[in-house]
Amino acid sequence: MPVLGNFGTTVLYAKALHRSGNKSEALKYYKQAYAKQKSGNLAYNIGLILAEKTNSGNNGSSEAIQYLLEASFLSEANSKKAMELAQGLYFNHEVQGYNEKIKELEAKNKILADLTSRFNKKFGEKNEEDLSDAEKAEMEKMLDRIETEQEAVAAIQAQQQSALEKFQALVEKTRERLGIK
Repeated sequence: MPVLGNFGTTVLYAKALHRSGNKSEALKYYKQAYAKQKSGNLAYNIGLILAEKTNSGNNGSSEAIQYLLEASFLSEANSKKAMELAQGLYFNHEVQGYNEKIKELEAKNKILADLTSRFNKKFGEKNEEDLSDAEKAEMEKMLDRIETEQEAVAAIQAQQQSALEKFQALVEKTRERLGIK
Protein backbone atom coordinates (compact mmCIF):
# COMPACT_ATOMS: atom_id res chain seq x y z
CA MET A 1 0.00 0.00 0.00
CA PRO A 2 1.62 3.23 -1.07
CA VAL A 3 1.70 5.96 1.53
CA LEU A 4 0.38 9.16 0.02
CA GLY A 5 1.95 12.44 0.96
CA ASN A 6 -0.86 14.49 2.36
CA PHE A 7 -4.36 14.25 3.71
CA GLY A 8 -6.12 15.69 0.64
CA THR A 9 -4.37 13.36 -1.78
CA THR A 10 -5.11 10.35 0.38
CA VAL A 11 -8.81 11.26 0.57
CA LEU A 12 -9.08 11.83 -3.18
CA TYR A 13 -7.34 8.53 -3.90
CA ALA A 14 -9.63 6.69 -1.45
CA LYS A 15 -12.73 8.25 -3.06
CA ALA A 16 -11.54 7.28 -6.53
CA LEU A 17 -10.98 3.70 -5.41
CA HIS A 18 -14.37 3.65 -3.73
CA ARG A 19 -16.17 4.97 -6.83
CA SER A 20 -14.41 2.41 -9.00
CA GLY A 21 -15.70 -0.38 -6.77
CA ASN A 22 -12.38 -1.24 -5.13
CA LYS A 23 -13.76 -0.90 -1.62
CA SER A 24 -11.11 -2.95 0.16
CA GLU A 25 -8.34 -0.69 -1.11
CA ALA A 26 -10.47 2.41 -0.55
CA LEU A 27 -10.97 1.32 3.06
CA LYS A 28 -7.21 1.24 3.66
CA TYR A 29 -6.80 4.79 2.39
CA TYR A 30 -9.88 6.12 4.14
CA LYS A 31 -8.48 4.74 7.39
CA GLN A 32 -5.06 6.21 6.62
CA ALA A 33 -6.65 9.63 6.04
CA TYR A 34 -8.86 9.30 9.12
CA ALA A 35 -5.80 8.57 11.25
CA LYS A 36 -4.35 11.89 10.05
CA GLN A 37 -7.51 13.92 10.50
CA LYS A 38 -10.85 12.83 11.93
CA SER A 39 -13.68 13.66 9.57
CA GLY A 40 -17.34 12.72 9.69
CA ASN A 41 -17.45 11.93 5.98
CA LEU A 42 -14.41 9.67 6.24
CA ALA A 43 -15.85 7.89 9.29
CA TYR A 44 -19.13 7.46 7.42
CA ASN A 45 -17.45 5.99 4.34
CA ILE A 46 -15.36 3.65 6.48
CA GLY A 47 -18.45 2.61 8.41
CA LEU A 48 -20.40 1.95 5.19
CA ILE A 49 -17.68 -0.24 3.72
CA LEU A 50 -17.26 -2.17 6.95
CA ALA A 51 -21.04 -2.56 7.29
CA GLU A 52 -21.22 -4.07 3.81
CA LYS A 53 -18.62 -6.64 4.82
CA THR A 54 -20.64 -7.59 7.90
CA ASN A 55 -22.97 -10.54 7.62
CA SER A 56 -24.87 -12.71 10.07
CA GLY A 57 -21.85 -14.91 10.79
CA ASN A 58 -19.34 -12.07 10.95
CA ASN A 59 -18.46 -10.30 14.18
CA GLY A 60 -16.85 -7.44 12.27
CA SER A 61 -19.82 -5.23 12.94
CA SER A 62 -18.33 -3.66 16.09
CA GLU A 63 -15.70 -1.77 14.07
CA ALA A 64 -18.37 -0.57 11.61
CA ILE A 65 -20.54 0.53 14.54
CA GLN A 66 -17.62 2.47 16.02
CA TYR A 67 -16.99 4.42 12.81
CA LEU A 68 -20.69 5.01 12.19
CA LEU A 69 -21.15 6.35 15.72
CA GLU A 70 -18.21 8.68 15.20
CA ALA A 71 -19.74 9.78 11.89
CA SER A 72 -23.03 10.46 13.65
CA PHE A 73 -21.25 13.08 15.76
CA LEU A 74 -18.75 14.39 13.21
CA SER A 75 -20.85 14.58 10.02
CA GLU A 76 -23.81 16.93 10.02
CA ALA A 77 -24.94 15.66 6.61
CA ASN A 78 -24.79 11.98 7.55
CA SER A 79 -25.49 12.16 11.27
CA LYS A 80 -28.97 10.64 11.27
CA LYS A 81 -28.19 7.95 8.66
CA ALA A 82 -24.98 6.99 10.46
CA MET A 83 -26.78 6.62 13.81
CA GLU A 84 -29.55 4.54 12.22
CA LEU A 85 -27.00 2.25 10.54
CA ALA A 86 -25.05 1.88 13.78
CA GLN A 87 -28.24 0.96 15.63
CA GLY A 88 -29.24 -1.51 12.94
CA LEU A 89 -25.86 -3.21 12.99
CA TYR A 90 -25.77 -3.29 16.77
CA PHE A 91 -29.21 -4.79 17.26
CA ASN A 92 -28.93 -7.20 14.31
CA HIS A 93 -25.36 -8.41 14.85
CA GLU A 94 -24.15 -7.60 18.34
CA VAL A 95 -27.24 -8.51 20.36
CA GLN A 96 -27.98 -12.20 20.00
CA GLY A 97 -31.60 -12.82 18.97
CA TYR A 98 -32.81 -9.23 19.42
CA ASN A 99 -35.23 -9.33 16.48
CA GLU A 100 -36.58 -12.70 17.57
CA LYS A 101 -37.20 -11.25 21.02
CA ILE A 102 -39.20 -8.40 19.47
CA LYS A 103 -41.35 -10.94 17.63
CA GLU A 104 -41.70 -12.99 20.80
CA LEU A 105 -42.71 -9.87 22.73
CA GLU A 106 -45.35 -9.02 20.13
CA ALA A 107 -46.72 -12.57 20.32
CA LYS A 108 -46.75 -12.52 24.14
CA ASN A 109 -48.54 -9.16 24.17
CA LYS A 110 -51.15 -10.49 21.76
CA ILE A 111 -51.72 -13.56 23.95
CA LEU A 112 -51.91 -11.33 27.03
CA ALA A 113 -54.46 -9.02 25.37
CA ASP A 114 -56.54 -12.01 24.29
CA LEU A 115 -56.43 -13.61 27.76
CA THR A 116 -57.35 -10.33 29.43
CA SER A 117 -60.22 -9.77 27.02
CA ARG A 118 -61.57 -13.30 27.58
CA PHE A 119 -61.19 -12.89 31.34
CA ASN A 120 -63.04 -9.56 31.32
CA LYS A 121 -65.86 -10.96 29.16
CA LYS A 122 -66.31 -13.99 31.37
CA PHE A 123 -65.65 -12.56 34.84
CA GLY A 124 -65.51 -8.78 34.52
CA GLU A 125 -69.02 -8.02 35.74
CA LYS A 126 -69.30 -10.85 38.27
CA ASN A 127 -68.55 -10.84 41.98
CA GLU A 128 -66.40 -13.70 43.20
CA GLU A 129 -69.08 -14.71 45.71
CA ASP A 130 -71.52 -15.31 42.85
CA LEU A 131 -69.21 -17.79 41.08
CA SER A 132 -69.47 -21.55 41.30
CA ASP A 133 -66.47 -23.57 42.44
CA ALA A 134 -65.78 -24.58 38.83
CA GLU A 135 -65.93 -20.93 37.71
CA LYS A 136 -63.62 -19.91 40.56
CA ALA A 137 -61.13 -22.60 39.50
CA GLU A 138 -61.35 -21.44 35.87
CA MET A 139 -60.85 -17.84 36.97
CA GLU A 140 -57.75 -18.82 38.99
CA LYS A 141 -56.31 -20.68 35.99
CA MET A 142 -56.89 -17.68 33.75
CA LEU A 143 -55.34 -15.32 36.30
CA ASP A 144 -52.32 -17.63 36.66
CA ARG A 145 -51.91 -17.72 32.88
CA ILE A 146 -52.20 -13.93 32.66
CA GLU A 147 -49.58 -13.57 35.40
CA THR A 148 -47.25 -16.02 33.60
CA GLU A 149 -47.56 -14.05 30.37
CA GLN A 150 -47.00 -10.76 32.21
CA GLU A 151 -43.82 -12.16 33.75
CA ALA A 152 -42.61 -13.35 30.35
CA VAL A 153 -43.28 -9.91 28.85
CA ALA A 154 -41.43 -8.23 31.72
CA ALA A 155 -38.42 -10.55 31.27
CA ILE A 156 -38.21 -9.79 27.54
CA GLN A 157 -38.58 -6.07 28.18
CA ALA A 158 -35.75 -6.24 30.73
CA GLN A 159 -33.51 -7.93 28.15
CA GLN A 160 -34.35 -5.28 25.58
CA GLN A 161 -33.72 -2.51 28.09
CA SER A 162 -30.32 -4.00 28.86
CA ALA A 163 -29.43 -4.05 25.15
CA LEU A 164 -30.60 -0.44 24.77
CA GLU A 165 -28.50 0.63 27.75
CA LYS A 166 -25.41 -1.09 26.31
CA PHE A 167 -25.92 0.68 22.98
CA GLN A 168 -26.37 3.99 24.78
CA ALA A 169 -23.11 3.30 26.65
CA LEU A 170 -21.36 2.87 23.27
CA VAL A 171 -22.79 6.22 22.18
CA GLU A 172 -21.54 7.87 25.36
CA LYS A 173 -18.06 6.30 24.99
CA THR A 174 -17.93 7.64 21.45
CA ARG A 175 -18.84 11.12 22.71
CA GLU A 176 -16.09 10.93 25.30
CA ARG A 177 -13.53 9.62 22.80
CA LEU A 178 -14.34 12.51 20.48
CA GLY A 179 -14.39 15.05 23.33
CA ILE A 180 -18.05 15.97 22.76
CA LYS A 181 -20.15 17.04 25.73
